[in-house]
Amino acid sequence: MKLIQFLLIIAINFTFGQTQTKNNAINQVFNDIVTAWGSNLEEPDIEINEDADKQRQMGIYLPSSNKIIIDQKAIDICNSFGDDSLNNLAFILAHELTHRYKEHIWITNEDRNSFKSFSFMNNIKNFNQNQTRRLEIESEADLKGGFYAYIAGYDALNSAPLLLDSLYKKYNQKNENLIYPSLEERKDMCKEQIKKLERLKVIFDASNYALVSGYYKGAQKGFSKILNEKFFSKEIWNNLGLSYVLEAIEKMDDTTIFAYPFELDSKSRLNNINPKFRAIGGINKSEIESLINEAIKRFKKANYKISQLNISCCYSLLTKLYNEDSKKRDEYFYEAENAYNKYKTTLAKEYFKNNMEMQEKFKDNPVKFLVKTKDTSDLATIYVMNGILSYQKSTDLKNKSIKLFKMAQKLGINNASINLSIINSNFRKDPTQKTQPYLEKIEDYDFNQILLTKNFQEPYESYDLDNTHNYKLNVKRFENSTAYLFTYNRRDPFFIHVTRHQASKSGIMIDDNIEKLENKYSEKPIKINGNKENFLHFPKNKTIFLENKNKITGWLFYKKIDSQ
Repeated sequence: MKLIQFLLIIAINFTFGQTQTKNNAINQVFNDIVTAWGSNLEEPDIEINEDADKQRQMGIYLPSSNKIIIDQKAIDICNSFGDDSLNNLAFILAHELTHRYKEHIWITNEDRNSFKSFSFMNNIKNFNQNQTRRLEIESEADLKGGFYAYIAGYDALNSAPLLLDSLYKKYNQKNENLIYPSLEERKDMCKEQIKKLERLKVIFDASNYALVSGYYKGAQKGFSKILNEKFFSKEIWNNLGLSYVLEAIEKMDDTTIFAYPFELDSKSRLNNINPKFRAIGGINKSEIESLINEAIKRFKKANYKISQLNISCCYSLLTKLYNEDSKKRDEYFYEAENAYNKYKTTLAKEYFKNNMEMQEKFKDNPVKFLVKTKDTSDLATIYVMNGILSYQKSTDLKNKSIKLFKMAQKLGINNASINLSIINSNFRKDPTQKTQPYLEKIEDYDFNQILLTKNFQEPYESYDLDNTHNYKLNVKRFENSTAYLFTYNRRDPFFIHVTRHQASKSGIMIDDNIEKLENKYSEKPIKINGNKENFLHFPKNKTIFLENKNKITGWLFYKKIDSQ
């Protein structure tokens, strides 16, 4: 089961072969980018033009029929790039999808007749009324298309200049042709957007690393920065919501809170609770309630299956927070059940798209249908949430909750095992780790000096994450790694260092099978599913390994000034 679903798109490596394989690859890339956009607008149809005599547009979006057409010839050109085949295909498709989701057809009443279609190559032709606006539209299509392709798992823009070389050559587009921009003009436009995209990628990656490392404030600032610049995505809204609710759970500091499906590391959360501290200082309920409400706002913006589930979890947490206030408790529990029913409705539509009768039957008894599916993640989620809500509804339903948690436990769900311990009042903290944690260092960089000076030595990049210029993300690039430093007014720095080349001190090499981790670390990792790869978190070592298809693709460690 996915303990946290904040990046839902997995980039699948395809090799173009026969026509059917090509079509599968195109559909995969197309669907990945559509999901990354997460728009509520109707998605366009996609069609492959196999008529050799009419293969002149490469790719085109037709607003009147809401359709994208891509030439088979353009697909073959993408295929010629080997490892970059899907990246190049993503560049063309993401560009055209941006025209759809940004509704570029609606420009001005005067220009509307000039925009019968958006051809991938015939996009910047000299037309009389608004050439500057057209250039702006195409630049936006490159940049936003490149960003959504990136969060879908494709590096579309970086490979684009070489693709354009090949497209111009194979489609016989000469530089003096007035209908199309010159090759150099098109490449320059692309390179300009690559520079802008790099900044967004840095903030996006750093925000994800902060989220999985448990630095929720940094994740909040980073994701908000991207959203404030009008790069909207369901996954980013959901990530932002998670950063608020996970911070709220941390502040609740309570061993009797159930482990929810969205939590990264509920076992570690329970192990880090300090009862003595809580007894002295108590908790600030209004602050926690505010954080959870902020999370709910973001989940509502995300507006898809996982966010509906997360909204139910939030109201369930508020039910727990106000357990002693019967009025507020009942109000929040009603909202939790209501949101959970909406989640089941969304799930029913996913399984039975156009069959209303089957949707109603599914909502009444989702387990009956889900036990027949190969993917048990939705079934496990139903078991866990039913168990939590049943117990909150009435302690008389304790036995029902135990049964449900045991069913989820059989599916290998760690949260279910934790919840069984909590409901039976026998949760125990893990014993102190016997072996000394590995004190990691990447490229022999002295991070302790950074935590003291609260800054990097030049050269480094610096990004403001809010309008006050108080919250900054500083980024230093090394030969084989990248280091990120979050600071607030140069206080309380949080340091993250990532490499995809260097071995860890524990001896884990890039491309090692993840099974090798079992022989190196005494604790079991918390697995967090991601878009391009997954994260294996070892909290005691403050180390996270990046994994794809059971192979180590990189790793990072993190450190805060108060965790020397």
